[in-house]
Amino acid sequence: FLNSEGAFQAAKFLDKPEISVRFTHLNGEEAWKAAQKLSYQQRGDWYQVREKVMREVLQAKFDQHPELAELLLATGDAYLVEHTYRDAFW
Repeated sequence: FLNSEGAFQAAKFLDKPEISVRFTHLNGEEAWKAAQKLSYQQRGDWYQVREKVMREVLQAKFDQHPELAELLLATGDAYLVEHTYRDAFW
């Protein structure tokens, strides 16, 4: 995957490899939009596994990019928030 968003969105369709493979070369915005269009086909257990998947995706991201892990750790105990109008969960 080119980015963590692509990996996360692809995980919604792991039971359909012909769909999940489409996310490997998309940027984050493209991946999000594609997953929205295909949401009716996402795996049935998605809401039960999404937090575990997010942990795995982020672990892979920071394992592959230790400089980003350092930047994140440098925030200390700061309260970090993803600000988006599209998603109230994350």
